[in-house]
Amino acid sequence: MNSYRNILLITLLLFGTAGCLERKELKAEKVVVAGPQPVNSIIRYSPVKINTKESVIHWRATKMMGTAGHKGTVKFQGGTLFFENDTLMGGTVIADMSTISISNSGEYGQTTLKNLSNYLKKKSFSAEEFPTASFHITEVKYLGGDSLRVWGNMQIKDVRKHISVPAILERSGEKTTGFLTHFRLGRKMWNIGKGGNLLEENLVDEDFQLSITLAL
Repeated sequence: MNSYRNILLITLLLFGTAGCLERKELKAEKVVVAGPQPVNSIIRYSPVKINTKESVIHWRATKMMGTAGHKGTVKFQGGTLFFENDTLMGGTVIADMSTISISNSGEYGQTTLKNLSNYLKKKSFSAEEFPTASFHITEVKYLGGDSLRVWGNMQIKDVRKHISVPAILERSGEKTTGFLTHFRLGRKMWNIGKGGNLLEENLVDEDFQLSITLAL
């Protein structure tokens, strides 16, 4: 029983506050969410599939006002972005929730990390029932330089909401090679850890951070 409680307590570190992108600066704002919005027709634009080997979601989460935490990754199942003359117009990306992993392996044994990642998949994100999470772009606004603002319908588990996130371009010469975005979400708004025990409700920080790299 004590072993189980230790594992559960460590698991509580998994939801939290923001950090910084390593390669470029981007404010980790907390996104504003609303009901899902219709997606504009993108049939006339040129489709480009994302590179799932190079694309990745980095997550970081904390407990007790950021005093401790975990970090890890989620892989993409696939995705297609639509362009007009190298300008992003829309698209959809899909994350594979069965690939949730914890990367701060130097602090815990492999058995503990495996148990924690399984807890995330089965309990926190219900990956067997909801094997994917997705983001469907509804609008893109270029702000000058490498900055842009992206609106879209994000679905995690059984919750779908319209959000707006900041993003920056990655280029090779004049050609777009990818995108970076960094933001925070409130876990309760997405039913993550909903119905947890007393420790989960009182020790786990509300916000968790996502830093996403989309490579083309």
